[in-house]
Amino acid sequence: MRVAVIGGGAAGMAAAWRLASDGAEVVLYESEPRLGGHVLGVTVDGVAVDAGVSDFNLVTFTHVREMFEALGLTWGPIGQDASFAEPDGRTAWWIAAGEPHFRTARDPARLWAEVRRFNQTCLEVLEDPRFRDRTAGDWLRDRGFGEELLRAWFVPRAGGCFPMPARPPETFLIRAVVAFWHVHGIVGEPGRRMVLDGGMTRWPEAFAARFPGELRLGTRVLGVARRAGSIRIGAEKDGFATDDTFDHVDRKSTRLNSSHLVISYAVFCLKKK
Repeated sequence: MRVAVIGGGAAGMAAAWRLASDGAEVVLYESEPRLGGHVLGVTVDGVAVDAGVSDFNLVTFTHVREMFEALGLTWGPIGQDASFAEPDGRTAWWIAAGEPHFRTARDPARLWAEVRRFNQTCLEVLEDPRFRDRTAGDWLRDRGFGEELLRAWFVPRAGGCFPMPARPPETFLIRAVVAFWHVHGIVGEPGRRMVLDGGMTRWPEAFAARFPGELRLGTRVLGVARRAGSIRIGAEKDGFATDDTFDHVDRKSTRLNSSHLVISYAVFCLKKK
């Protein structure tokens, strides 16, 4: 079976690896000159920094972990220090080595106690269908959380959830936010968030070196035409048009955020199990 995978981001690499491992002849198309999509890093003052996908959950990312093992990659716990800023850019408070430090919090003791209480109680929204359509703001207020937790902790942290809609975080569905954090290992049982040794950008590098199929980088797919018994893909590279024939095609749009796609892939794998 000959399969084309369009898009070499996180989900595209994962799909291509799985298909090739199952014996398919795989061609991976990527319009950029590099693999990875949002699995990328930048160098800041000589230090390599993951600028996109920065960690994975050792437990929920079942097949992603298997792929990392097959690629010879190693990992360790990610540092979970965080900093929270006021709208004017001033640092409001931060967490270092698991301990909070406050600058502008009105009631530091209560805020930190509520952060811990949230982490201990939020999984109820995944277990009880009553919370399916409840917004985050409504759930937090129903459970007696203060406005400072909403403003100084929940809003900035939930605002970083890639799959969420472009609207105020307090209007997000609480179940969606908690599900996202649970898959990532931000809430729930601790000690599951991992980062690859050397950074998550080691993943595309190792994939390119060991992928048994064909990589077509810098190749933009122009069209997909389904014929009787086959699929024809037209593409362009360096100004020259190409076309090829396959049995199947799997499109992983590079316009979608790769963190979301990795999570979708991990959840899909969990459902299969």
